[in-house]
Amino acid sequence: MQPEYLKTDAATVDFMDYGVALGRRFRALKLWFVMRYFGLDRLAAILRENVKMADWLAEQISVHPRFQLVTPADMGLVCFRIREGDAHTRELSRRINGSGRFFVSHTVLEGRFVIRVAIGNIRTRQQDIEELWVAIKNIAEALEPRSTRGDS
Repeated sequence: MQPEYLKTDAATVDFMDYGVALGRRFRALKLWFVMRYFGLDRLAAILRENVKMADWLAEQISVHPRFQLVTPADMGLVCFRIREGDAHTRELSRRINGSGRFFVSHTVLEGRFVIRVAIGNIRTRQQDIEELWVAIKNIAEALEPRSTRGDS
């Protein structure tokens, strides 16, 4: 069984399938290498910065009238949707990923399709998140005119 947020389009390469499996021996080895390379203080600073960027994006989404923040931002994860419903949210996700510049995943929460932005790469900068936000707004604007019905 595969959780909804790990399901991707067939055309997408799933790098999860090309790494050391978490269920095998030495599953903490990857974490040990990261901690050894960065050190505890630098790793904590990276995590704090990722959380700060996620909070910024969540704030932008929460004040925009067309978007709905589905859950509070948590540890670099922002979940949102377009208020018009699942079809618009699904299409937004497809177009963001189709641009080749950004990758977002999805899940289903309480029966609603939700876009997930997971900020966790050590090379991600605030400028990247700002560019993603501009892309989200521009792509959403290019979608069909807002429906009055909405398919929650």
